[in-house]
Amino acid sequence: MLTFVYVKFGEEYLEFASIEQYSRLRITIVPSIRHDFELVEDFYPAVSSISDVVLINPTSLTNMVSSIEIFNMVEKENEMICDSILITLKNEQVLFFDPTFLSGINIGGIEQYEFWRIHHEEEKQEVYIKI
Repeated sequence: MLTFVYVKFGEEYLEFASIEQYSRLRITIVPSIRHDFELVEDFYPAVSSISDVVLINPTSLTNMVSSIEIFNMVEKENEMICDSILITLKNEQVLFFDPTFLSGINIGGIEQYEFWRIHHEEEKQEVYIKI
């Protein structure tokens, strides 16, 4: 169940939630991993480390954020809503968070970003913010 993904930043977490029928991301800063959601029948709660699954070198000191691109962002009180988010690390590895999958949030690299961009060409994908 990848409806929720948590990314640790310092002492806090970014909570990514797939919303609006798997079409957008809600991003919230939370102090810890929350589990206040209903489990779908035949789904079980699990914790997995993105670093072990996605990062090329999970123990590298260069796994620090270099830039963040947030697409079609809307700011709300205590949260952001966007179409997707692209995080580039100092070692130039890319992490792309795509909520448009039925199983929840897909986390991939530059290839996943290119796939998403091609399939959303007809929509204007405005980079609202680049940090």
